[in-house]
Amino acid sequence: MKSPFLSSLALTLVLASCSSLSPHEEQQYENLMAQGAEPLVVKKPAVAGSLNLLIGIGDIYNRQWGAFALDLLLWWPSVVWAVPQGVITAQNINKKATIAHYTIGPGRDQGFDAERTIRPASPSN
Repeated sequence: MKSPFLSSLALTLVLASCSSLSPHEEQQYENLMAQGAEPLVVKKPAVAGSLNLLIGIGDIYNRQWGAFALDLLLWWPSVVWAVPQGVITAQNINKKATIAHYTIGPGRDQGFDAERTIRPASPSN
C-alpha cells in the first residue's frame, strides 16, 4: 500500500519539470532566428535563477507552481536543481512567447515564417 506522502511526492515531481519545448517548437524558434526575428524577453533567466536561491521564488516568478511545491518541500537540497531549472524555464518561456508573437500575435504581419527553414548557403570554392 502506498503512503499518501509518496503519492504526493510522485505527483509533485511530475508537475515540477521545467517548461520545455517540443522539437517542432525548437525548429520554429530556430527558423525565426535564422530569418532575423527579434526574440521576446518576457522573463529574465538571470532573475529566475537568482530568485530560486530563495526557496523557489524563481518558480513563482516563472509561474511554475509544481516546481515551487517541490522546491518548498525539499528546500535545502533544491538549490542544486532549482537555479538551473529557473534559468532554463525562463528561456523556454521566452522562446514560446517569441513563437506566439510571430505566428499568432501582433508580429505575424512582419513577414517572418516559423515554418520556413533557412539553410546556410554552401561555401563555394
